[in-house]
Amino acid sequence: VTKLTGTGSSLACSTYLGGGSDDGAHAVAVDASDAIYVTGWAAQGFPTVGSIRACCGSYDAFVSKLGSTGATLHYSSVFGASAGHDRGYGIAVDGFGAAFVAGYTNTADFPAIDPVATYSGMEDPFIAKLSPVGDSLVFSSPLGGTHYDRAYGGVAFTGGGDVLVAGQTVSTDFPVVNAAQGTKGGGWGDFFLTRISMGVSCAVGCTATVPSPGKIGQGVQFDSTVTPTNCSGPPTVDWDFGDGSPHSGSAAPLHTYTGAGTYTWTLIAAVSGVTCTKTGTITISPASTCTITCSATVPAT
Repeated sequence: VTKLTGTGSSLACSTYLGGGSDDGAHAVAVDASDAIYVTGWAAQGFPTVGSIRACCGSYDAFVSKLGSTGATLHYSSVFGASAGHDRGYGIAVDGFGAAFVAGYTNTADFPAIDPVATYSGMEDPFIAKLSPVGDSLVFSSPLGGTHYDRAYGGVAFTGGGDVLVAGQTVSTDFPVVNAAQGTKGGGWGDFFLTRISMGVSCAVGCTATVPSPGKIGQGVQFDSTVTPTNCSGPPTVDWDFGDGSPHSGSAAPLHTYTGAGTYTWTLIAAVSGVTCTKTGTITISPASTCTITCSATVPAT
């Protein structure tokens, strides 16, 4: 595993990872803290830390999580069938630190947890979700037809938390649902794109706190909270103050209006493409006029 500096001019870290047999990596991902996730295939002697099972069948798929500097192995987990070849070809990490791995297996007893299909071919793609600490499979399923099919590295998430997997199929009976192209094109292989519902939907709640009225030239303290459920990724906010000024991405911006009137403000909070919108009005009054009252006493001479 090798990490370059931002300019690409030097190595930030570079480390071996493997045992005494034939091991290889196919894909890498990072999470929000820059921790490094690697997947590929592992053979006997591959180093494991907090693994799903002991290594290995002939070849097992693996996920290893390293610290951002590459010096710490947080977990190194292998999974697969009792024999045969299982290889991870793609990996992505959700906002909760759970790794999703796509690859292929050529064995019918590949572990299946809440599967969307059964093993049916000479080689089948698989999609698997690991727990955030890598010690168990949360979801695992083969996917394919009766010929050679492989997931080749494409793993992504939709805004609602579903998983997208891409690869190549040689089968004429690859499962299709709501297909843009419902039959195989006729060559040796076609690519496939499959969307798997994970059974949860991202929901975003939000609140906006805006004092009213305000006055010209005096800062108005806006405030917001964002509450995501079953979402991945950090929340973002967009404040429109309604007076034509630039929007703010701060959760609690201080804004000063320069003209009197009633303005419609809008808050849009978003996580993973799912939004929550709040809107309201604020009345801005002219600035107070400074009034001074005085008196003078002059003694008579």
